[in-house]
Amino acid sequence: PNSEWEYMTGNTMAFLPEGSVVYEQYLTKTPTSIVSNLKNEGYTAVAMHPYQNTGWKRNTVYPNLGFDETYFLEDGYFDESKILRKYITDQELYDNVSRIKWEKIIDVDGTFMIDSTTSGDIFTHSYYAALKTKDAIVDRLRRLFNHRPNIDTENADFKINLHIADNHVTLLLNSSGDSLHKRGYRQAVGVAPINEVLAAGMIKLSGWKCDCNFYDPMCGSGTLLIEAAMLANNIPAQYYRHENFAFKRWRDFNIGEWKSVKETEDRKIGSGDFQCEIWGNDIDIDVLQQAERNLQYAKLHKDVMLYHGSFENQEPPEGKTIIVTNPPYGERIKVEDLNDLYTKLGDTFKKLYGERCEVWLITSDFEAMKHIGLHPSRKIQLFNGSLDCRLLKFELYSGSKKDKFDNQ
Repeated sequence: PNSEWEYMTGNTMAFLPEGSVVYEQYLTKTPTSIVSNLKNEGYTAVAMHPYQNTGWKRNTVYPNLGFDETYFLEDGYFDESKILRKYITDQELYDNVSRIKWEKIIDVDGTFMIDSTTSGDIFTHSYYAALKTKDAIVDRLRRLFNHRPNIDTENADFKINLHIADNHVTLLLNSSGDSLHKRGYRQAVGVAPINEVLAAGMIKLSGWKCDCNFYDPMCGSGTLLIEAAMLANNIPAQYYRHENFAFKRWRDFNIGEWKSVKETEDRKIGSGDFQCEIWGNDIDIDVLQQAERNLQYAKLHKDVMLYHGSFENQEPPEGKTIIVTNPPYGERIKVEDLNDLYTKLGDTFKKLYGERCEVWLITSDFEAMKHIGLHPSRKIQLFNGSLDCRLLKFELYSGSKKDKFDNQ
């Protein structure tokens, strides 16, 4: 793997080069399909304490991939002997939450909210668990200051995540605010835009090192193109977020350190030596205009070429090219004959692209993908939202497969 940090945040999660010294913790809200596959590529999953000087702010603000970041407050178990005694367990939750020194975390003049998920037989309603947690926090602060912070479910200063699985309880303080998959460059989207993080993960899994052309023949509103252009230009993944992070409201937020890290990373923008081309194509002129609008906003419109037309008629850039695309699955974008579309994709791969190209395609329609007519050299399970998908790799060649290997 690349010697530089490859950041993915999911509980302050990062990817380090294989062999690095790591500090592992319990990870949550992490896209396991992306994580497991990147680990297979030689990366090591790492959870890091946010305020150790170990690059945390860098991977919070500038992950190549991004999810909600969280800071551990408490991680523990209820008394096993009381697991079926519901009301005692409720009190245990209240008592343990009350012991946390919230006065060092939450400003009594600020706002907070509890985002809770529960499973098991102890707490069957997440709202009730959140209510008990809220009561414990408010009661402690009221006892100390005769005053309490307010609840704000829309734009709270402090967002606390509560996870209960049977008798295992974890409390976390969200350091991101909005989910980090919201990059901020999308000004217009089509009917079924791919998640920015999934797009970034697909590019990583393809092995593209910005050392050849990149092409998306069905680019839609341009998410894959923008993620590729950001990598090629060393643009941090959260650059367009405009510093909207929850941790900036924390009491121990160090604005000097923040500016230093941000300025260091920002100086790297455009410092690479990318000499190749990034192309996108789509048959729908409306979504192509959305892609243009997004590229203009991201100031990447000079780095990406857009073409209007059918993918069967648009040749890829000359020279070695990696093709990464997200064709319709028939779920949100309805196609009259999905099998025929995938047949045309396979024919185009074989006739138009040739051995200088390598194709990566994601789909959730396992029947339609058989009509591509090519055997994928790799199949990687990924999830696009709730859709169980496969990222397929096709290595293209002229003539027969036997001829290819006979000539090697």
